[in-house]
Amino acid sequence: MLHDLVKDVFDQALVDLSDRMLPKLASPNSDLEHVVTEALEELTKLSGPKPGQSLDGDLPAYHIPSVGLLYLQWYQAQQVNVAYSIIWPAIQACGPSLWPNGDASLHVVDFGCGGFAVGLGVALALSALVESGQQVPAVTITGIDYPSMLNLGQQLWGRVLDRAKQHASLGSFRTALEAFTLRCVGMSNFRSTEIGMSRTGHDRVWLTAFHVAYESNVPTTSRSLRTLSNAVRPDAGILTVPYGKSYLATAISPFETDSFERQSIAATFLLSGALPKITNWRKSLRRRSPLGYETHGGLLMGDVTWRGEEQGKRPTFSLYLKRQR
Repeated sequence: MLHDLVKDVFDQALVDLSDRMLPKLASPNSDLEHVVTEALEELTKLSGPKPGQSLDGDLPAYHIPSVGLLYLQWYQAQQVNVAYSIIWPAIQACGPSLWPNGDASLHVVDFGCGGFAVGLGVALALSALVESGQQVPAVTITGIDYPSMLNLGQQLWGRVLDRAKQHASLGSFRTALEAFTLRCVGMSNFRSTEIGMSRTGHDRVWLTAFHVAYESNVPTTSRSLRTLSNAVRPDAGILTVPYGKSYLATAISPFETDSFERQSIAATFLLSGALPKITNWRKSLRRRSPLGYETHGGLLMGDVTWRGEEQGKRPTFSLYLKRQR
């Protein structure tokens, strides 16, 4: 029942964000139809390369607000599901090696954070701890991404919290969300000094990177993660890659050293089903211009889902813990 309410809150929050942002996407020099068409064209790059491109092709232009918005509509729920489905069993299995005790805090440095999906996944796990009567740690999420994506993520977080406040039975989820501080660092030419933090011996620091690795960007992603790992000295690292591409996690990982030990954690998707409200919103957008979006309009007609119902598939991830000396 709790999951059903949270899923509905998230679904409605995506609609709230889309309603607010859509009118702002058009400009005097570019009408809404053109803006949406360009965004859909960019997102087709996630489906594979065109003739003559590298294996993964070019990456979408996530710095464009319309691309970020349509990306969040389609992929955010899936990414939240991946994060929650990994983090909750990891906390249960690893205990204080991963999760802070007492008055200690948690700091998550999330490279390529998108719409703060990892943070929302941590919040879902934290709400389960609240339900069991455990103390809520202060959590800081430092998200590293393009400014427009960070802005969308902050707005979505606020709308999820506003919607959660309307349900008395979601008190634990609301408490979890309110325990978070969101920090934003721009992706372009970020400096490790911007990630500075104070920590006590009992605080926990994670370095996460969810679905940021493609064959075409392995060298730059690997360098960025090594820089961050040296700067923040994480206690844990969590990396995810598209299904069937676990080799990419090894390629970008800064944790394949004697200082870290890779953990074996069983994880299955915890959320499933569709998001009917944002699905209908996207279909309505398509119907407003039956002759427009002709090339990629079909991308607006599919059902948005949590993708937890795919049989035989599990989250593809690597979890590393710092070795105790």
